[in-house]
Amino acid sequence: MSPIYDALETNIPHSLMNFLGEPFPATASLFPAHRVVKDYLHNYGKELETLSGLEVQFQTQVISIDKQPSDNHQTQ
Repeated sequence: MSPIYDALETNIPHSLMNFLGEPFPATASLFPAHRVVKDYLHNYGKELETLSGLEVQFQTQVISIDKQPSDNHQTQ
């Protein structure tokens, strides 16, 4: 079961949901259907997969995120 139904649309304009430098497709309606948002997020995620050492997993619940210290910063 899912709370998402076939005709579900967002209740905010896509211009408020898009990532900086990555607009929604020009064909998207002002309040896009859930499938358009899903495709947008998957396409955005594909760009992230090309980053070195990054693993992207969809349909995964995130419980906790910790920032790893970089080599040039010391932890306190």
